[in-house]
Amino acid sequence: GKGRINLSPYQVRLDDKGVHVSLPRLGVSRNYILASFIQDLTIQASEDLAGRKIRSYDLLSVTVDWEGLRVPLVRGSAYITAIFQAKTPTFQ
Repeated sequence: GKGRINLSPYQVRLDDKGVHVSLPRLGVSRNYILASFIQDLTIQASEDLAGRKIRSYDLLSVTVDWEGLRVPLVRGSAYITAIFQAKTPTFQ
């Protein structure tokens, strides 16, 4: 899917182009608190990525693979890691 994943402290969205990372901003009103997704970083490859699939998962993590890109997502991690193989990394 393309929904948000709350890793705390980050939120990420995954799609066929790569990983979109947000450090959420809180919108606070009298009736609610809303964490908004404002994209701070995109991790992708210059070449096309295809074949997105879940490689492994447990209670606190999931590893997502594309052809040539592996991204382990770990709840509570201070870092977002992307492992490229035979692809050119691009960051926006």
